[in-house]
Amino acid sequence: MKFRRIMVATDFSLESRAAVRAGTRLAAAVRGRMWIAHVVPVMVDAPGGLPRVYREMESLVHAHAARNLASAVRAAGRAGVDARALELHGAAHEAIRRAAATERADLVVVGTHGRTGLPRLLIGSVTAKILTTSPCPVLAVSRGTISGRVRRVVFGTDFSDASNRAWKTALSLARSQRARLRVVHAIAPLVLGAGAAWAYADTEPAILPGTRVRMRKLIAEARRSGVRAEAVVVVGAAHDALARAARREKDAWIVVGTHGRTGLRGAVLGSVAARTVATAPCPVLTVRPGMRRGR
Repeated sequence: MKFRRIMVATDFSLESRAAVRAGTRLAAAVRGRMWIAHVVPVMVDAPGGLPRVYREMESLVHAHAARNLASAVRAAGRAGVDARALELHGAAHEAIRRAAATERADLVVVGTHGRTGLPRLLIGSVTAKILTTSPCPVLAVSRGTISGRVRRVVFGTDFSDASNRAWKTALSLARSQRARLRVVHAIAPLVLGAGAAWAYADTEPAILPGTRVRMRKLIAEARRSGVRAEAVVVVGAAHDALARAARREKDAWIVVGTHGRTGLRGAVLGSVAARTVATAPCPVLTVRPGMRRGR
């Protein structure tokens, strides 16, 4: 899979600058096209028009956006990328969704904070809503730079419909990039603390055989596609298991499916996909059912 039509969402923060760098490297690697999109905040409207101070403020906001977009396009051009600026308006996630659909984007790239501790569980409402509404896969990156290739694909599955859709993307990505594939399934702990060991000793005969059969089927499918693959089954939180599987891997991407829920669940991290985005040590590609996939 090669993402040839890439849209990067930026608010000119440090996090979104990392997203622009990532998008530029990806586009350069496949000789693709990139759109750098910025959503200008809507000024408060008023009967009879905006007061002069607001009109002046609006002019300054547009000028600031134009300068930063032009600078980003020039930098992408120096890297050999056909880049275009998009100044959008309205609610940020809706504006990005509409633009990605109009331009038939294969991939949307967004930046994340990559903070430690509890704040890592919050990626911001705009990014979360983009994850749940984008018409194509979304790549979330932190401040670290990434290269234009993928050497390891870490795929998280819970065998749901959302995971099955993401599996096709993960397999296609690994095949096109000639990357190794690590398939991870995390079994939620039945109990916490020292009792977990004996609890699983009783339930393991019922849980693990079916899980192993499903994992063997995925690995066999990957190998038939020419992809080197391995399976990992662990007891614990899924996002922690995915982070461990990707840590210390060079040029790794995590691929996860998301149900695409909106509302509070989409803005506050309640799903495995969202928690993975907030805590992963590498870029995370999220795939939602119904999305168009890259070429």
